[in-house]
Amino acid sequence: MYTVVHIEDNVANLKLIERIFDRRSGIQLIAANQGRMGLELIRQNRPTMVLLDLHLPDMNGIEILSELANDPLTASIPVVVVSADATPGQRQRLLAAGAHSYLTKPLDILELLQVVDTICDNATPRSAP
Repeated sequence: MYTVVHIEDNVANLKLIERIFDRRSGIQLIAANQGRMGLELIRQNRPTMVLLDLHLPDMNGIEILSELANDPLTASIPVVVVSADATPGQRQRLLAAGAHSYLTKPLDILELLQVVDTICDNATPRSAP
């Protein structure tokens, strides 16, 4: 079983990701609509990967990425940024800051699944609870 924590405050985007992952067996999706809640869920669950929106109500995604990168317990968890900010500079900044991948909205579902499959293929699945 693989675990994905999705940090996103937009309900429509949360629902889209839920529908995508509902069709993928072996992946448990855990959603958070605020950054602090997401950080707590990541630390509690030690997921296979994180899907991270940049613009959240309580903190920005860059802060979350930094906190994860600076914590030895979470530094190795791949973070996939999902953002509408498609500027090359933003993408390069976040990849340099430690993001595994940078996907833009509107989301290319096949690209998302390709990234998820690549990360899961390189991870060790956990036993189902």
